Amino acid sequence: MKKISILKNLLTIFLIVFLVIGILAGILAIYKGNVIIDEQSGFFRNNMRFGGDFYTEIYSVAEGSRIELIEIDNTLCYSLGWFLIIFGLTDISGFGFLLMKVVENKVISKINFQSIADEKEITVMPEEEYEA
Repeated sequence: MKKISILKNLLTIFLIVFLVIGILAGILAIYKGNVIIDEQSGFFRNNMRFGGDFYTEIYSVAEGSRIELIEIDNTLCYSLGWFLIIFGLTDISGFGFLLMKVVENKVISKINFQSIADEKEITVMPEEEYEA
């Protein structure tokens, strides 16, 4: 019987550690989502150079391509960033709810209600006396 109790405690500890790691992964996802949104394609704006002279048609096509690449990059950054933020919030909510349930069940199972009643001098009336 003692081995089962030890195994049950170890599984509970493992479950709590797993749930805390899940919550930390959610926090990391939110952080990474914010970083991705804040990047805003700075590389493309500052370092893209295309051939062609200012007065030729090739330059305007190259400039249009540069602008389109910046728009694609912005779209990908926003989409991936917000996806990570929403995933992180969902992850924290789910794992937090499960952690709350595990801790609540563990705490409630250890409370000895009769000892609390004795300490607080609460009298528990039998059912027959209560009805009368």
